[in-house]
Amino acid sequence: MTGTLAGKVAVVTGAGSGIGRAAATLFAREGATVAVVDLAEAAAKETLERVRKHGSDGFLVQADVSRIEDVRRLVSQVKQQFGTLDVLVTNARPELAKFYQKPLEISLEAWDQDQVEKERNDCARVTDSLWMEFMGLRHDSVNLVGSLKPADLDRSGMHPKVGELKVRWLLHEWVSHDRNHTKQLLSIAMERVWPHMGNSQQFKGE
Repeated sequence: MTGTLAGKVAVVTGAGSGIGRAAATLFAREGATVAVVDLAEAAAKETLERVRKHGSDGFLVQADVSRIEDVRRLVSQVKQQFGTLDVLVTNARPELAKFYQKPLEISLEAWDQDQVEKERNDCARVTDSLWMEFMGLRHDSVNLVGSLKPADLDRSGMHPKVGELKVRWLLHEWVSHDRNHTKQLLSIAMERVWPHMGNSQQFKGE
């Protein structure tokens, strides 16, 4: 690794497992100090051990990020110990619970794209955290699709905005969205690096 985050402070919520643990470990490898945040203290301790094995400093915060008092305590601890925050990965997102129900039990309100976009505010997030979350969700989506039976494809419900939605239609919509999400991530990265490209901006389109 290049140590590109040396001297930086990162907070990772939901760091006790999965994508959150991977993010915390990656930041530690790059030299960042990592605040490991999770409701499950034992799992968070294991992540913190991995952070320290990479020679990075870190500390554990047991918190439920759906509770405002826990979030305030988290912010207070970071301020007291480090005085700054450079990277925030909001991997533990309480509003995503409705997306992780059993297959075909997801409410159609979860497909309100405008509301989801407003809640996530992805353009303000760190690109690496978005990409890791995207890959995790893609993996979960593939598993969900694999669990479907032929009889499931014509099941449907009524969405308040677009009307009837069948499972087979949403499968095709998912393929389209998967491609669009990749393009959006690359666009976010482009917007961030463009102002710093100097005269090399003139290569655009070549």
